[in-house]
Amino acid sequence: MKRFISIVLILMLLPFCSIVSCASEDQQYSPMSCTMGDVNGDAKNSYIYCEYADLNGDYSCNMRDVLSLRKIIADLNVEIADYSFVRNVGDVTNELEDLGKNNYKTSNNVNWDDSNAEKIVARNPNDMIAYKSKVYVAGGNYDTNQGPVTVSYYSREYNEGKYGGVIDSEQINRFYIYDDIVFTTSIDEKAWGSASVCFLKDYRFSFQSKSGVLSKNIHCFDMAKYNNTFFFAGSAVHYDSRYPVYYGDSLELSKGIIHMFIGDDITKCTAADFVDVPIINKNGEVISFDIDMNKYTTSSGKTYYSTAYGVPRVYDLFEWGDDLYALYYDQYMYNGYYPQENNYNGLYKFDSKTNEFVYQAHLKIDALREKFEESQDKNKILHDFQWGNKYYFITDYGLLSTSNFINYKDECISDVPNAIVRDAIFRDNSVYVLCSEINSKGSYTNYVYQTTDFINFNKMLQFDALSYVRSFEYYNGAFYFGLGATKEGSYCNPECGRIYRYKYYK
Repeated sequence: MKRFISIVLILMLLPFCSIVSCASEDQQYSPMSCTMGDVNGDAKNSYIYCEYADLNGDYSCNMRDVLSLRKIIADLNVEIADYSFVRNVGDVTNELEDLGKNNYKTSNNVNWDDSNAEKIVARNPNDMIAYKSKVYVAGGNYDTNQGPVTVSYYSREYNEGKYGGVIDSEQINRFYIYDDIVFTTSIDEKAWGSASVCFLKDYRFSFQSKSGVLSKNIHCFDMAKYNNTFFFAGSAVHYDSRYPVYYGDSLELSKGIIHMFIGDDITKCTAADFVDVPIINKNGEVISFDIDMNKYTTSSGKTYYSTAYGVPRVYDLFEWGDDLYALYYDQYMYNGYYPQENNYNGLYKFDSKTNEFVYQAHLKIDALREKFEESQDKNKILHDFQWGNKYYFITDYGLLSTSNFINYKDECISDVPNAIVRDAIFRDNSVYVLCSEINSKGSYTNYVYQTTDFINFNKMLQFDALSYVRSFEYYNGAFYFGLGATKEGSYCNPECGRIYRYKYYK
């Protein structure tokens, strides 16, 4: 009875809220909040936030929108059951729904159209994540400076992408969920400054940002939560006028950097809530901006400085066993330009007693480095995860596994040994693996397989497309697939960014 009364109250209040809301330029609606009274019976007023009154995507406010919100509020908008989730439905090419291209000619400060390769490659759906009835899609490309990123979201009810907020970064690469909050990292701030913390929480539809709180961190590649503490990793740049350089500018100094959050509420963080965690190299030294700086004197007697580093970065944070590790990598250390004694590439383990990341001489990244050297993707690692007694890394050259971080194995699916693994999602104690290969028609065949052990694989579906699928998600009985592409000179496959939906349960 109490729930019935609550729903009636909602239905009475929402039409009024919709009427007073104003349509914006893109035909969506301004944020509003409605007090719903005691909806859940806890003797308190509940506040439900609805960012768009147009919930069903038909560009109008009507009773269907009200009913959609009622389902969310009354907790009736449940996911379609996953019974027989591993059934093989065969070739679904002709059953795919085309939801358009990711942020193609939107009115939200992004114009990733087909006019050139830089704009096309920015539509790459670098990652997808399902969260509170929506599937959010990343995008952007920091190598070609294509930002800021407008995040799009999709659902079973919409036939196109919806606006999920603007993040002032050239690229969004990965999503994370911690404490029922979705996070993403700012790989390259549009204004070339300190990185931001970006998040999505509660029933809000668009991302919020705490701008510039990660001091000097210009490329924030990864984040992790370990022992109830947040860590953010990437690379930092510092210009120091104390050191004259031959070409007449301030010396640019670089280092890999890891920030640790020491505040109380990550969604209310400021720069004062973060500390720079020391990274201890193989010589027992703290890696700093000016370590191994080169000093030289010209024939005229003038002294100049240069740095022995290339582009040192921390690309990955991950847990193995009970420990947190950081993967430190400088892509220029192997090309002969820099002395090998300055090569600090490798894995570093967090010491919770000293709050330092310490170099682990017995662990190796040689096989990862080989993939990194060949990779077009400048983020190096697209996804990584632990399953069973192995750890897995997905690069744009496929899937690698290791059980000891010394020896690595190229993983493949026996049915399709030439297919490249692109993404993985996790449901009901299984891993669902996405892979693709070039077919005899010159296009791509994309597959989804299910496994519990990475030995035995059950094929769920396949379909052909004009490009490979870069990322995928599953929610509410439907799969979402995002076509990706690489940039080759002045060309990028214009299918890049196209989003397909397949309703696994009709």
